[in-house]
Amino acid sequence: VDIGSASRAVKDAELGKYPDLQTYQIGGSGVAIVVPDDVDDFTGVTKEGLKALYDQTITDDSATVGAVVTDGNITGAAAAGAGTVDVTIYQRSEASGTEETVAKEYLKYPGDSFDNTGAEGVNGNAGVAAAIAGGDKDHIRLGFIDYGYVTSNHKALDVDGKECTKDSILESLKGNDNDDSYVSALARPLNYIVNGNPSAIVKDYINFAQSPGAVDSIHEVGMFSIIEFV
Repeated sequence: VDIGSASRAVKDAELGKYPDLQTYQIGGSGVAIVVPDDVDDFTGVTKEGLKALYDQTITDDSATVGAVVTDGNITGAAAAGAGTVDVTIYQRSEASGTEETVAKEYLKYPGDSFDNTGAEGVNGNAGVAAAIAGGDKDHIRLGFIDYGYVTSNHKALDVDGKECTKDSILESLKGNDNDDSYVSALARPLNYIVNGNPSAIVKDYINFAQSPGAVDSIHEVGMFSIIEFV
């Protein structure tokens, strides 16, 4: 392997084990909190509400929890019953920069992942995206995926009152914190990582990935080139 890729920074412990790792940021993206596209029960989620859902999968030892909805936003979790909506909660089965963005950067969750919860585990962004799309308004599923995996089969929820759109994510990647930006903690880098000094051909490829010539290719997968916000 000449190049690794990660949607987070290299950790100090990883650099301690592999001191020659070098990081080259090529772009950025955002993590979307999604439900099936035909879900009308809610349009957004708060930080407290999302954390409560994952917390309840620990308490109930189940992926399906009761979501408390206030003014269209998931604001908490409770036992299923009057005034609640049943929601099946998903996480990533494997180590994931996307999950770490949600758990560590946004929710400040213990352990930086949801591995100690009863949330339903699925491999990869594509796996979670397919699982969420397989739900419907009568079998609501909620999870997190990179915005590039959001399709017409998903509804990307507002987060803390911030819309999840391409434009709002780009505003956040630019460092703007205003009504038009997305939640900054859910915007993250897209990095290439090499071990030691890259060979000439590898460095040429990385240079291309950071250049205007790669913008269209990066856009095709719903992400942003680094030259758009740095």
